[in-house]
Amino acid sequence: MRHIRFVLTCLAAFATVSCTEALEEIATGADGEITVSLTSDGDCRPHLKSAVQEEEVPAGEFIVEIFKTDGNVRLYRDTYANTENKAIKLNGGDYRLVASHGDPDRCGFDAPYYMGEEMFTVHAQTHEEVHVTAKLANVKVAVEFGEHLVLDYPEHYAVVRSDKDCSLEFSAGEERTGYMPAGNLSLELYAKIDGEWKYYASEPEEYSPNDFVTFHVDTKEGEGSLSLNIKVDDSVELVEKEVEIPQSMLPKEAPKMTFNGFGDSDVIEVVEAGETPESLKIDIVADAGIGHCILHINSEYLAGIRVPAEIDLVSVEENVAEILKDNGFDWRGIMQGQRLAYIDLTGVAEKLASEVYDDANPFKAEISFEIEDSNGKKSAESQSVTIAALKPEFSFSAVQTDAWARSIRGMEISYANLNPAVLKLQYKAAADGEWQDAGLSSDSGSVLSFNNISGLTPETEYQLRAIYNGNEAAAVQASLTTEAAAQVGNSGFEEWQTSVFEFTYNFFGKHEQNVDWYHPWSSEETDIWWAVNSRVAMPSSTSVASANWNWVRFPTVAYTADAADGGNAAVIYSVAVGDWTTNISPGTSHAGELFIGTADDSGNHSSEGHSFGSRPDRLEFMYKYDSNGGETFFVNAELYSEDGTVIATASTDSGSASSSWLKFSLPFQYTDTARKAARIYVSFKSTSASEPSVTGNKVITIADNAQYTGNFG
Repeated sequence: MRHIRFVLTCLAAFATVSCTEALEEIATGADGEITVSLTSDGDCRPHLKSAVQEEEVPAGEFIVEIFKTDGNVRLYRDTYANTENKAIKLNGGDYRLVASHGDPDRCGFDAPYYMGEEMFTVHAQTHEEVHVTAKLANVKVAVEFGEHLVLDYPEHYAVVRSDKDCSLEFSAGEERTGYMPAGNLSLELYAKIDGEWKYYASEPEEYSPNDFVTFHVDTKEGEGSLSLNIKVDDSVELVEKEVEIPQSMLPKEAPKMTFNGFGDSDVIEVVEAGETPESLKIDIVADAGIGHCILHINSEYLAGIRVPAEIDLVSVEENVAEILKDNGFDWRGIMQGQRLAYIDLTGVAEKLASEVYDDANPFKAEISFEIEDSNGKKSAESQSVTIAALKPEFSFSAVQTDAWARSIRGMEISYANLNPAVLKLQYKAAADGEWQDAGLSSDSGSVLSFNNISGLTPETEYQLRAIYNGNEAAAVQASLTTEAAAQVGNSGFEEWQTSVFEFTYNFFGKHEQNVDWYHPWSSEETDIWWAVNSRVAMPSSTSVASANWNWVRFPTVAYTADAADGGNAAVIYSVAVGDWTTNISPGTSHAGELFIGTADDSGNHSSEGHSFGSRPDRLEFMYKYDSNGGETFFVNAELYSEDGTVIATASTDSGSASSSWLKFSLPFQYTDTARKAARIYVSFKSTSASEPSVTGNKVITIADNAQYTGNFG
């Protein structure tokens, strides 16, 4: 069996894009299969002194492709990460396996390209293994500036140029190695000699994939010439070439322009406070010296500040030059007769990024360049570039349901074409106060989501704004008013009213009996919130007489002076009552309940809830609980919208025992935050049990410290 293996040589760390393509043709009929595995070998090339230590490319980032040998039909393409240990079925026959990583046509210091190729045959009903070695498939390039050159001419740099329309600049002191497509390469040396920039070029030489070319450039001591020494390491042999470049050599080709930093696009858009290219530079070489450097400018913005549509930088007027420089343009000061020059637009982009976007008069300039040398030759290139300010785009809105009593929630800003780091949500009280930033929760890449804005004052108008880079003129504003911090009526259960309940009993005739019971509202109250289910244990008549009427009829809810902070508190308890009831044989037990709503004469709910216009975070109360038989108490709260939809609940059936006052905090769980609250319902029950347990002859203290003995839970 054969396994596909890749031995990787001279790997460097850089990012690739993982991609997968469907099979063009898959095995049918008589087929075999192959399995892909991958190893790397980082010591496959001798290390040169000028080489920078490289990092290994992750094997999983390599692209694996399989082709038919009788054509260019690709049968398989995927990353090695998705291919490893995968059995790939193929028809019997001959195939070509290719492993690659990188871009073969790119020049750069971080642009190695690796490729390996292997022919293999698949036999029907067999499992094959294939070995492939992926080697550096472009040319590795370094430039060494010699000691005498560095001392004699401190201002220098070199450009290695490929016949594949790309080049690589090595500035003075550059120690990195670069990568270029295989083919013809030439070196151009630029040095400032006696105050003037001179240009020297080597003849193009052809270099093969996997070559390591080192251009060593130096002056010869005591001689008026430069020495160019070229070393080629192809991992097999070392080839040395030496070229003498006299200082008088001045190529007289037509002027050339090299556009650096513009990439594949001729349009550079810059957003306020955004990133800018490291360099937007046009390098000019005119072997016969520059005669004219003409800019053709199409720009309403620049025309509006008196910049002509055509400018010759060789003889630009002083006031025009000042305007251009104020707007970020830069160029070599004296161009007339110079062989080397540049036009640098980097400052234009930086200025646009540093300024507030002007929606009424945005910057946009289309610029084309024309170079003519002293002999009248014009540059062959015809290229224009456009630099424009890009408008930051963002949107923000807020609706009244986003405003709660003490917070504003759910705020988001959608955006495009901007730097989200300087896009802020700010808020302040409308009447006074300073703008404050809301805390950022997350950034999806197109939407900023913000934390709840808390600590606000109820029933107060607040202003909010989405603001980019501090530009108040372009801010998007909204206004919200927080809800009232509504509280349920008689929330501390301070107010009570005592009523006398009269009932009859038949014992050798009809007789009257009464019992006190308690309502959670004052006698003057007209807006009653709470009700009790006491009548469930207080029917209107009975056929017995009792030695202890508390066994027969007794309310389930009362008040007590044993409160957490003085005053009164509600006391809710389970009661067992009924005819012929004693402490030995308690009657039917009932859980006490205190709830928002109304109750009928049987203790049942005749209505539930009360109008309520706030959306609280939680239900909180102080409690003590004497558990009977290990039972737990029950609490349930619900918020309703105007149409009766439940929008939030807070509930527990596991309230535990406590002999001292404790705070109980129950958070509301909201299922709909887009609706306002219109009504609230709350219920407290003495037990969660369906059949409450009671203790016979238990003594409880309620009302004005009165003690009662009965069957209580």
